Amino acid sequence: MAIATVSHAMQYLLVTGAGLALISHEHLSMRRVTAAATEDDEPELMELTHSSAP
Repeated sequence: MAIATVSHAMQYLLVTGAGLALISHEHLSMRRVTAAATEDDEPELMELTHSSAP
């Protein structure tokens, strides 16, 4: 049981950490991502994700 708990925690932290690193790399904040996800307009979400592209 302990091995399963540690394995689950390690996987969770790895995936969460990678996701936060990618969000940070794209210069997005959780506030902007949440706001874009709750709106009905998909084009604005695409604008947010591509705003850092040269």
